[in-house]
Amino acid sequence: MRLLKRITLTGLLAGMLLAASFLLLDRLLPLPLEPLQEHAGVVLDRHGDWLYAAPNRDGLWRFRADVAKVDPAYIRVLLHYEDKRFYRHPGADPLAILRATGQYLASGEVVSGASTLTMQVARLLERRPRTLSSKLVELFRAFQLEWHYSKREILGFYLTLAPYGGNLEGIEAGARAWFDKPPAALTLAESALLAVLPQRPARLRPDRYPDAARQARDKVLGRLLAAGLVTPQQHDEAVALPVPGRLHRFPRHAPHYSAALLRQEESIVRSTIDLSLQRQVEALAKRHAPQWEQGVTMAALVLDNASGEVRAWLGSHDLYDREASGYVDMVMAVRSPGSTLKPFIYGIAFDGNLLHPETLLRDAPRAFGSYTPTNFDGRYTGDVSVIEALQQSLNIPAVSVLERLGPGRLADAFKAAGIELRIAGSRPELPMALGGAGLTLEELARLYRLLALSSDPKSLQRQPLLGERSAGWITKILAENRPPARWLESKRQLAWKTGTSYGYRDAWTIGYSRELTAAVWVGRPDGHPRHGDRERTTGRRAAAPLFFEIMSLLPERSRYSIAADYGDPPPGLARFDRQERLMRQPLELRLLSGGERVRPADACEQTLIDLAVSQGESPYHWFVNGAPAGRTSGVRQRVNVTEPGNLELQVMDASMRTASLSVWIEGAGCLRASAERPDSPRSSRRRH
Repeated sequence: MRLLKRITLTGLLAGMLLAASFLLLDRLLPLPLEPLQEHAGVVLDRHGDWLYAAPNRDGLWRFRADVAKVDPAYIRVLLHYEDKRFYRHPGADPLAILRATGQYLASGEVVSGASTLTMQVARLLERRPRTLSSKLVELFRAFQLEWHYSKREILGFYLTLAPYGGNLEGIEAGARAWFDKPPAALTLAESALLAVLPQRPARLRPDRYPDAARQARDKVLGRLLAAGLVTPQQHDEAVALPVPGRLHRFPRHAPHYSAALLRQEESIVRSTIDLSLQRQVEALAKRHAPQWEQGVTMAALVLDNASGEVRAWLGSHDLYDREASGYVDMVMAVRSPGSTLKPFIYGIAFDGNLLHPETLLRDAPRAFGSYTPTNFDGRYTGDVSVIEALQQSLNIPAVSVLERLGPGRLADAFKAAGIELRIAGSRPELPMALGGAGLTLEELARLYRLLALSSDPKSLQRQPLLGERSAGWITKILAENRPPARWLESKRQLAWKTGTSYGYRDAWTIGYSRELTAAVWVGRPDGHPRHGDRERTTGRRAAAPLFFEIMSLLPERSRYSIAADYGDPPPGLARFDRQERLMRQPLELRLLSGGERVRPADACEQTLIDLAVSQGESPYHWFVNGAPAGRTSGVRQRVNVTEPGNLELQVMDASMRTASLSVWIEGAGCLRASAERPDSPRSSRRRH
């Protein structure tokens, strides 16, 4: 009796000493949990689908596993094959240890292992050589894991760390890389392969060793059949399936935007992007890219008007195009906005009752101090309404209105709306009207979104940029701007504006429907001018088709409710009388001799071209290729020409009506010989 008490007391003291030692070691040697914190990054779209993935800092595709999002059938296969008594042992399985020891003593070699899933987690957390001392450390770590964490948490650790070949770790990476699906959707055959693959991931890779992978998978399926966990039919159907022959790439959509989100140091980020729309925008850019010269790329952004959330973000057409600096996010690059700020100039003037949409503005050459802007095509229209000036994107009227407003007022309005213009000088200047300031595509899109919100009578969000009436007028003007021909039949009505910066460096189109705002930029990230046909590098030709294609991808929704007219102007502002303008006879400009192709009569003299105008009011202002060529009170003018090629001749009368004529000068003698045709690139450049 005394001996039994002594043995019991000794055992109790030994147990207490062992427990105290364990608690001391547990405090001195905490679990190395760092690998569980070093996850690969995932960006989800607004519906929870994978949009983008990036490896962790060690280059490993290790994603945090959620047991609740793993197919329960896979977990049953895993536990049956790897650790049948997982939920009953304290970290080590005494029965498995006895079985493995007996098999080793009987055969002289290792027949089966005794590592539990908990011990495997310990080994994955702390990589050590396969020695007896390492096994003892593993055992201690396994007890630590069981002491601090629940079985479900430990299972989650295994599903996060288990190797699946190469730099793939965890069931999320394994399922998506080998089968292109989440672990919640695995089949029986897929579950069997993924259960056995972590045992020898280098030797069982199905893309390199398909026979070994198939045999290992079928071994698991055979055990399941023997245990009655699957039917013979399920077994036969599973073994008949092939193993995967290649790895699937992880998604890389919206890479610039997604990478910026992941810099928040979160491993899983939910974005507002619509994956379906994003894919279509990316495909559109890839499809159009071969049409551009080397070094050109495209950026695009789609915003939800109500929430301001991003629905699609394209920083470049190809992240890996070095010639076009594809790694640069052109949505966030500061560029010259060209004519895209003109709607806001007129809108602020509307707010101040300085203009009405049908107020007449003068489109004629003029200087603003030392600043002498010209229209894009070198032509002038005379008296135009604000409607026409904005729809035709005329430069002189916009600069005139900004001069009246004061450039600082425009900059202050943008600042109040949360947008800061980048200005080269110390203060805002008139060139802002034509792109003499810096903005990003993202900022421009948000400015136009404010227009959409302010112009919508049903919107509950009032914005500081423009009043409802002024924004509504701007929307009506932009929505009535004639779109590309193939868009005319669409039921969707859009307000849209183009812009082209100096040197054709930036081509823009930005617009909105009631629900969404879209912005497109095409150009060279390095800031160099684009080459080739200038007409093809403008906002209308380079960016507008892409904008309308993007808008065609969006669901058909209700049209804008645009008022029938603009109402009466405030007192003191003249209303533009369209009927009176239409009743006036147009000017007629003609050559007094010859056709529109002129050859010098004497090769050693200048070519003299005699012009005449009719239906006009004197005095007359004459222009050659946009440059002033004299003022006359009579209806005739003689122009001296010293170079061959295409000439744009224009006349403007006292009532600001204009007429123009193109003439081709043949080259001979003193005129430089020219083999150019009238439709050559040089003649096209002259027309601009």
